[in-house]
Amino acid sequence: MDRKSRKEALTKVAPAPSAKPIAVTTLIDPALKRRWLEASKAITDVTHEEARDFDRKWEAVADIVFADPPLYLAGGFSTDRDFFEKFLHVDRSTGLRKARVARFASPQDIEHFGDTKIDALLDFLEAKAGGPLSGHLPIAIDRVRIPVLVNGKQQTVTITTATREQIRGATRGLQTKSTSHAKASPRGSALQQAIADAGLRQITLGIHRGTFDLRGIPWDAASKLGTALARVKLPAPDSTKS
Repeated sequence: MDRKSRKEALTKVAPAPSAKPIAVTTLIDPALKRRWLEASKAITDVTHEEARDFDRKWEAVADIVFADPPLYLAGGFSTDRDFFEKFLHVDRSTGLRKARVARFASPQDIEHFGDTKIDALLDFLEAKAGGPLSGHLPIAIDRVRIPVLVNGKQQTVTITTATREQIRGATRGLQTKSTSHAKASPRGSALQQAIADAGLRQITLGIHRGTFDLRGIPWDAASKLGTALARVKLPAPDSTKS
């Protein structure tokens, strides 16, 4: 072998040995699997979208999505978006809206007021409470008092006479008050500035007697928000403001 051939032979790289595939087994808790099968059957058994069927179907969806851990994991779905789109054939926002309505409203209320109007009322109640609603029992929908403007004067009405836009307006009013309180607080201002600097202005900060909450956080912004909050240097507590 001449010098050139020997050099070429030495510079050739041997092919990397092919890796053998590793078998991965996912273990599912039998109890989680059983609950998934029961809830998913309740969904597939419903063939109509009448009020009672709506409630039964979407309450089963709520049981699946809001469980900890979520039951859709036992069905082979890695995210709620995957579950909604592939199992229910709806987008995530629609699925979450209907599941929440079924969780907190009775079939009679759904039939009488409609799910979109009830959803607006639930947004109002969450803004009033300063955070997500808890529990699983139907709310007395028709007893909730909503402040609205009628001919330039503020009145309190119920869902029976309020329009969906009036309910949304009342919700915006509560959110504006919460944001104003946040801006008036030194600590709230620091958090608000950090959120804005991170390009997350769609997130709403609320201050409530020594605590704070964040609303409207996109899933894909969770990591970015966490990094922004970790860098915040909060001023000393103000005894007069939260």
